[in-house]
Amino acid sequence: MKDSSIFLKAIPIIETIQQHGYEAYFVGGAVRDYFLHRPVHDVDIATSALPNEVMAIFSDTIPLATEHGTVIVRYKKEQYEVTTFRKEEAYIDFRHPEKVQFIRRLEEDLKRRDFTMNALAMTSQFEVIDLFLGKTDIKTKLIRTVGNPDDRFQEDPLRIMRAVRFISQLCFQLEKKTKQAMRRQKEKLAYISVERISQEMDRLWLGPCVSQALTAMKELQLFSVLPGAKWMTDTIILRFDGFEQCETVEQAWTLFAYIAQVSNLSTFLRTWKFSRERMKKVTILYEGIKAYQDASFSDYDRFRLGKTFLLDVVRLYAILSNKKVETCIRREATLFDALPIKHEKELVITAKEMIEIVQKKPGPWIRECQKEIIQGILDKKIENDYHTLKEWINRWHQH
Repeated sequence: MKDSSIFLKAIPIIETIQQHGYEAYFVGGAVRDYFLHRPVHDVDIATSALPNEVMAIFSDTIPLATEHGTVIVRYKKEQYEVTTFRKEEAYIDFRHPEKVQFIRRLEEDLKRRDFTMNALAMTSQFEVIDLFLGKTDIKTKLIRTVGNPDDRFQEDPLRIMRAVRFISQLCFQLEKKTKQAMRRQKEKLAYISVERISQEMDRLWLGPCVSQALTAMKELQLFSVLPGAKWMTDTIILRFDGFEQCETVEQAWTLFAYIAQVSNLSTFLRTWKFSRERMKKVTILYEGIKAYQDASFSDYDRFRLGKTFLLDVVRLYAILSNKKVETCIRREATLFDALPIKHEKELVITAKEMIEIVQKKPGPWIRECQKEIIQGILDKKIENDYHTLKEWINRWHQH
């Protein structure tokens, strides 16, 4: 059963526009996802009304991007993007059209869209307007551009990344001519900002068919034109099995970097312009995999990683080793839960108390002493008891 509730809430917007003599329809991804029985989180409305006409109709509006025809309409604590039908002329920077022309015909508006599945319009009575066989392509699970595929990818090369992202999210296949055009136009991705490509990759990583999408990227030779991967050849990555078992984008990026044999992780992460927080997480996971593969991996290494990172590392290790992920995670969770202490905060003696005990100025010795204490507790050679630790610290200081 399709969930139409989000559309029902927005129908008064469409009907109000129609009552003023204009056309209005639901358009784009929301209509596509409705027919795919996928969750619809927000809806877009296209109309023949000009931005100033939309603002005249509704009392509570925000001019979001009126030069592109978009006005936000507020209605019953919800916000709806209402965009005027438009056609776009020559793209000057492979992203922004040189000129946006407002039009009154729905057909011209749908004609400018990227893929047939995204070129559907729907009335307030849930009647579909399908001018480019989008419903057929949805049924046959095909990603096909609207019109000439070379034109669509030249207008905005990011559509190449959107196409492979849709493979991952929807488990669709590329239509033959669309696929051929993607291969021909792939070099133009160099004109697209790293941030926009990264956003598409983040969405791609967590799709149910991510391995299928990565395989398509390899066939299209896209890796050689991606940021931070220009050094890669199409033979480096042999397989993509297991990416579906990643639970976070950080896990996926780590797995990708590991399988791709990234020579300098720091440079790779900076090239993708990740936030400091993401760089830190990926670095911890990447180094954690290398440490976990070593036979000397110890309880101290488990403690140092912490449970969350430890289980993330184990997940990635299991994927790389073709082992059962959940079995490996259960085993490591049990080992971690059995540790005498699991965090530095559990030490019964503080750094301030250590300074008072040895009457010594603060310095690197504190971290060194804490490390040896933790190691001793984990090895069950020292009790995490205040008097025991006080005596141990005195002996350690004297030596």
